[in-house]
Amino acid sequence: AANLLDQLNVNLTEQIHYFITYILDHQLPNGWLGPDDGYGGVGNTYWTAWDVCLALMQYAEFNPDIEEKATRAVLSYIKEAHRRMLITPMQSWSGIRWSDWTWICQLMLDHGWSYGEEQLLWDAGVLAKQQGFNWNDYYLRKGQYKFALQAVPQWTMYDHGVNNGMVLKGGAIWYRQSKNTSDSDQSYLRVHMLETYHGLSSGVYSADECFGGRNPSRGTELCTVVEMIMSLNYIFMVQGDAMFADRVERATYNALPAEITPDMWAHQYLQQNNEINSMHTNPHIWESDGPDSTIFGLEPNFGCCTANFVQGWPKMVASILLLTQDTGIAIAQYAPVSATLPIGGGADFIMVTDYPFGDTVTVTINVKSSSSLPVYFRVPAWATQATISVNGGSPVGLTSGTMQLVKCNGLQKTQLLINFNPTIRLEFGWGYNNSVSVVRGPLVYALHMVENYVVTRHYEFNSNDYILSSPTPWNFALVVDKEQPNNTLIFQRMGPPGTIPFNNGDYSQVIHAKGRSIPSWIEEVNAANEPPLSPITCTNTRPSGEEISCGPVVDLLLVPYGSTNLRIGSFPWTLQT
Repeated sequence: AANLLDQLNVNLTEQIHYFITYILDHQLPNGWLGPDDGYGGVGNTYWTAWDVCLALMQYAEFNPDIEEKATRAVLSYIKEAHRRMLITPMQSWSGIRWSDWTWICQLMLDHGWSYGEEQLLWDAGVLAKQQGFNWNDYYLRKGQYKFALQAVPQWTMYDHGVNNGMVLKGGAIWYRQSKNTSDSDQSYLRVHMLETYHGLSSGVYSADECFGGRNPSRGTELCTVVEMIMSLNYIFMVQGDAMFADRVERATYNALPAEITPDMWAHQYLQQNNEINSMHTNPHIWESDGPDSTIFGLEPNFGCCTANFVQGWPKMVASILLLTQDTGIAIAQYAPVSATLPIGGGADFIMVTDYPFGDTVTVTINVKSSSSLPVYFRVPAWATQATISVNGGSPVGLTSGTMQLVKCNGLQKTQLLINFNPTIRLEFGWGYNNSVSVVRGPLVYALHMVENYVVTRHYEFNSNDYILSSPTPWNFALVVDKEQPNNTLIFQRMGPPGTIPFNNGDYSQVIHAKGRSIPSWIEEVNAANEPPLSPITCTNTRPSGEEISCGPVVDLLLVPYGSTNLRIGSFPWTLQT
């Protein structure tokens, strides 16, 4: 990455500082940020500056020299927007995404950037809730607009994938002001509804542009992936339940890298769980988006994902270590990291791991004060055989799906060795017709397909548009042993992850599988048709009169989902005989 930046002759810190100071120097006297030209329409102009407010606050955390100037600018904008909202209520996108405005106001209070305007910030958050769309009723299915239980036939703002990814955190946001558990309960309800009716094995849900049901050939917008990661991070920070952090991990280590080329120069607008091509497709299986939605490029279909996808990894990284109310830390996610912790007398923190490709994590914490340091760490729900060793001691079993506590003594160095001991899991029911997905640890595994890239347009530097095709047959049913998955699925570690861990060739680990071709599972509307009903009894006749014939048992190679750009992630299956 450093060499690439040298070639481009870009100093990112200087570039960011230039744009931030330009925005601040051009704030209007009344506090408005950006051109005051009514863009977006009546009641919808507010939303256009919300991301700018978040950017200014994030930069204030990074650069203390500009902290007061940046945060006073945000406060001035909030005051002016609030004044206008009292006259012209929020509508359209602003009303749909109201919880982000309340979140901005809360962040100003959390960081002590209120400058004597605490009541204004509180009231601005309340007003947004009063004027905004009633998402609680939507997910409870008791309002005028009800959560969709299947693919929606036309575009709507409330069935919109990115909107739902953003407001996934809305219950937790409002709970901080209401203190009503019916709001925090919304976090569980919203995750449940999204997973039950539109969930995919990659950790996200289908929404291309709006909800697409459980068909694994329907798409998911990259902005939805990024916003879902952000929302789940936020819910975990507020509510503390490890299940939300588990879902951050699933989406980040599977869906996010799969929608981006390994060099991160190109991305898709839509990814598919079962994706057999990436090209201009007309007709196509998705409802609302255009024919170039699955190609990889600079800004396929629409430019929003070009601006948004680069936030995915930073949003995850920012949630690895969190401060706790008892002046401790919580390890919410696992990745190589080192940090100086600003708590008590300070502490040095180092985490060494190949996770998600490695099975162990070594954490070293050097506490510099005399007080002990509470350290909470997440044990994923799948890690039913996880253990921990403290300072070289004997391994002790851990409770999966929880946050576990170790107290590190003051003025001492403590080393934690966490071994997750993952096993291969078969997850049934993702997608249609009782299909199966193969999972080990945090990673989903997908059918390896040869990926042929063809450049259709070149921009600057390494930026291209690509179409992808594959000569690899894809219509296989996995041969599985439901009780003993290792009988037909063999994990092999090939070596440590490389410089680009989610690459689509030099895999650090694979799973060897058995499969049988299903000739009747065919391409339809330029996509893999929905998987046939499983379990498949080969050469049998369905009630519809359809005969399911199968090819001979063959070897298949499964690779990490996030290392693929074409794949089958949800399979039909047949039992081992």
